[in-house]
Amino acid sequence: MRADASDFMGSGHIMRCLTLAEALAKKNVQTTFICRDWPGHMQEQIEARGFPVVLLPSLPLQAKQQIELSDDTTWLGCDFDTDAQQTINALKTMYSEHACVDLLVVDHYGIDIRWESLLQKYYRQLFVIDDLANKSHICDVLLDQTFQRQSNDYHELVPKDSRILCGTKYALLKETFTQLPVNVINIDTTSTVEPLRIFIFLGGSDPLNKTAEAITAITAITSIDDTNAGIHIDLVLGAQNKHADAISKIIKNSLLKIQVYRNVENMAELMSHSDIAIGAAGTSSWERCCLGLPSLVFVYADNQSMISEQLLQANAVKIWKTAEELNQQVQLLLNDASLRKEMSLAAKKVCDGKGTERVVNALLSLITFK
Repeated sequence: MRADASDFMGSGHIMRCLTLAEALAKKNVQTTFICRDWPGHMQEQIEARGFPVVLLPSLPLQAKQQIELSDDTTWLGCDFDTDAQQTINALKTMYSEHACVDLLVVDHYGIDIRWESLLQKYYRQLFVIDDLANKSHICDVLLDQTFQRQSNDYHELVPKDSRILCGTKYALLKETFTQLPVNVINIDTTSTVEPLRIFIFLGGSDPLNKTAEAITAITAITSIDDTNAGIHIDLVLGAQNKHADAISKIIKNSLLKIQVYRNVENMAELMSHSDIAIGAAGTSSWERCCLGLPSLVFVYADNQSMISEQLLQANAVKIWKTAEELNQQVQLLLNDASLRKEMSLAAKKVCDGKGTERVVNALLSLITFK
């Protein structure tokens, strides 16, 4: 699997590849990750899940400074020829000079048909994971798990015989998300039982420290409204989050009941006990939807805008840009159980959580592993 994580791009690509790798492992498929040596590359976390990692060389400081969050074409950190050759060298080291892998999985916004063409003799089948529908690929199978994505969006971008898997029907979620009860969907709209629980996770890196804004916004609510003083917060800090010290100071000055988690393995369980989520508009959107969790989302990058807008139209989320907007939206949801239930039911319709099984079955039915 060729995918990257870093402090600036977050962990979403690696996390969904890990979900796929674990599901394939149950079918006796061995997986190795090839990742760039970025700050926040997640090698330790990947290896802890049982998968080898080969790190491509670290880039010079100048190259790192040219990376733009809003321009995914820069996310390789170098030209595609260089990255392709380094990936080929890694494959030769792993599998000998002439061996090729049965399946190459690419989950990277910086990779397109030019890179894939250079690797062709080193893989038997190519599986591309994309969200943007703005680049050409020569893949055998393509996955875009974006809500309401249509296969027609890729017909001019992939070979005619490529199989295209589109929509949240194929969202790559861990199986734990389908094994837990969905508490929020059974909200009693006449009940005033407290406390409510808020789940906060703003991505693997949260480069803008929106976590601090979220805590501050909720603290402001409870300071003027005693009815919400019993709120319990489950706060997850991603592996690449660099703001832990600043967040700790805010928590110490807050009267809120806040439980902080790092290196979380039971994300689905934490979500399932929550009434509201505050999160990023990325791949974790499908996790929250699967559990029917009403969500207030922040859009970090342009490539998340379509996802968030479509979920907004479906009434599964509300979008916030400033702390003031978040403050208002949290108050609204805390005080309106009917709205929470309405959003919960809408979110649950978006994703059933069985996408990983469908993707694995599609891959195994198309690919003969030798």
